[in-house]
Amino acid sequence: MIPMDTMLFHSKMRAMMWGLEMSWRFPPRGWLKFNVCGVVFENKAGGGGVLRDEDGVARALFSGPSEAKDSELAELKLIGVALELYEGMGWATCCPLLIEVGSNKQSQ
Repeated sequence: MIPMDTMLFHSKMRAMMWGLEMSWRFPPRGWLKFNVCGVVFENKAGGGGVLRDEDGVARALFSGPSEAKDSELAELKLIGVALELYEGMGWATCCPLLIEVGSNKQSQ
């Protein structure tokens, strides 16, 4: 059973991530793009990510709480989760990956 405060946190986080998604850009042809976002709200941290293909189709999603004390550390941990998921699904052998953190920081 998920506690109510965790559910409220996740719904607020999803709303914040939805706002960031409004300026989302497609990855280059043949690439995949993982958007990750870490959030700290009322001393609770968490985040999530979405993997999309060149057509913008979501191929994987994840979210969850984090023990991080700030959003930057939460995002670093989320990058690790995103890379594990990308590799575990077999995408690493066929498609290069672009990772976008937050709303405007990118890494390749």
